[in-house]
Amino acid sequence: PTSGGIIRNNFIHTSRDVGIGLESAADPKVYHNTIVTNNYFNSIEYRFSGTTNVHIANNLTTEAIKTRDGGSGLVETNFITNDRSIFVDADNFDYHLAHNPPAEVLDAGTMLADGGIDFDCEDRVTGIGPDLGADETPFIVKTLENNAFEAFRFSPNPSHGYLLVENAMPGKKATILSLSGKEMYVEKIVSNSFEMDISPLHAGFYYLVIQAQNGGSIYRGKFVKR
Repeated sequence: PTSGGIIRNNFIHTSRDVGIGLESAADPKVYHNTIVTNNYFNSIEYRFSGTTNVHIANNLTTEAIKTRDGGSGLVETNFITNDRSIFVDADNFDYHLAHNPPAEVLDAGTMLADGGIDFDCEDRVTGIGPDLGADETPFIVKTLENNAFEAFRFSPNPSHGYLLVENAMPGKKATILSLSGKEMYVEKIVSNSFEMDISPLHAGFYYLVIQAQNGGSIYRGKFVKR
């Protein structure tokens, strides 16, 4: 038997059993995990009468979250989906959220004092609430003029060699940053649609930042370079 403890912000893949199992555990917290479960009917189980006061929140799973054999607690704001296209590359076990995740995941979580940083050690930036699962998605830094950010987009994501930026705003700057904030590439936007050559970048995660000429951030989105 155990008491207390937090399981949070993990990518978990299982091929034959439950992703997270709580057995005779008092007062555990299970927050912000992304669990992809194959060949089993539950992604999270809390079992036996000794498992009490469980709090399971803000998880993204492919199978059910179930009590068994008398386990008890609070289960809230989790989402179960079998649509693996919401992940960047589920076939290769990359369970970061793809661009534009579904509304049931984006900002859909409960605010948690113990939610912690996400899988990439990034702060959980919230709108209405945090995203579900272990990955916090790209976020809007400041609303564009006339809500133009709603039309702005870039693809493909992930990308091997280029990003096609569409519905951009001429006169602004497009900057690529590493996750640590290092400036990797800068280009002045001169047309509504253009391509950015990212082939020199090492594989990994980066931010695409749209900036006004005075340097203020307008939009920031995360992408993957393969």
